[in-house]
Amino acid sequence: MKKRSLFLIIFLIIMVSVLTACGESDEIADVGIEAEQTVQEEQPAEQQEEQPTEADTHEQSSEGTVVITERFFVNQVLEVFMNPDIYLGRTIQYEGIFYNLGQGGEDAFVVMRYTFGCCGIDGRIGFQLVLDGTEPLPDDTWVEVSGILEMNYGFLMVRVVSLIEKDERGSDMVV
Repeated sequence: MKKRSLFLIIFLIIMVSVLTACGESDEIADVGIEAEQTVQEEQPAEQQEEQPTEADTHEQSSEGTVVITERFFVNQVLEVFMNPDIYLGRTIQYEGIFYNLGQGGEDAFVVMRYTFGCCGIDGRIGFQLVLDGTEPLPDDTWVEVSGILEMNYGFLMVRVVSLIEKDERGSDMVV
C-alpha cells in the first residue's frame, strides 16, 4: 500500500508540473505567441486591443528619466535588464513594495512587485537599491523610488535619490 501511495504522489507531482507548464520550452511559447497573433489578426479592427508602441513602453521626461509604469511593469524592467548599456547612468522611477531581502545580517533592499514564476505567484521583479544614507522603511511599505541605474559588483542597482512612502497602493501583482 505504501508503494502505491508513493507512486500516486510522484505521479501527481509530475502531472501538476506538466499542466502548469513549469519548464516550458521556447518552442511551445513561440507557438502560443503565433496563435495569439493569428486570433488578433482575425478580429475586426475595432475589436482588436491596441498594442503598445515603443514610445508607450517607457514614459520619458525631458531629462531622460525612465518612468516604469504599472501597466507595463514586467516588460519595462526586463527591457532595462536586457539592455543595460542603454539605461546605465539614467534616472529610473517606479513604484513598488519596499523589502529587505537580505539574509544573515546582510541588507539587500529592493523595491519590487510580485509576478508569475515557475510554480505560481512566486516571482519577484524590481531592482536592488543602494540607499547611501537614505533611511530604510519597514518591509511591505508601498513606495515611489527614483534613482540612478548603475552596475555594482556585476549587478544592476538603483542608487536612490528619493524614496517616498505612498498613501495609495498600486497593484502588488503584475503580469
